[in-house]
Amino acid sequence: MTSANTTAPSTSPHRPGGEDYRLSLPNTARSAGIARHFVTSLLTGTPHSGLVDDARLCVTEVVANAHRHTRTSLIRVHVTLGPEQVTVSVADDTP
Repeated sequence: MTSANTTAPSTSPHRPGGEDYRLSLPNTARSAGIARHFVTSLLTGTPHSGLVDDARLCVTEVVANAHRHTRTSLIRVHVTLGPEQVTVSVADDTP
C-alpha cells in the first residue's frame, strides 16, 4: 500500500507571514505525480497561481530523480507560501 502524509498549514518561522506545508511520500514511481498534484493544489487560487506550471515541472523532476537515483525510503516535499514568494524543497534520506 502507498501512503502519503501531509502536515499543513503552520506559520513559517523562516518567513514572517508564510505558511508551511509538508508532504512525506514513499519512494515509489507514483510519488512524482502525487507531489505535482500537492504543489498544484497549494498554488492554485493564490496570488502565486502564475507559478503553477514552473513549480509542477520542478517538483516532478526532483522527486522523480530522488526515486530513480536513491534508495531512500521517504521523499519529503516542503512548501512555504509567503506573501511575496514561494519556496519548494525536496529532501531524501540519502547523504
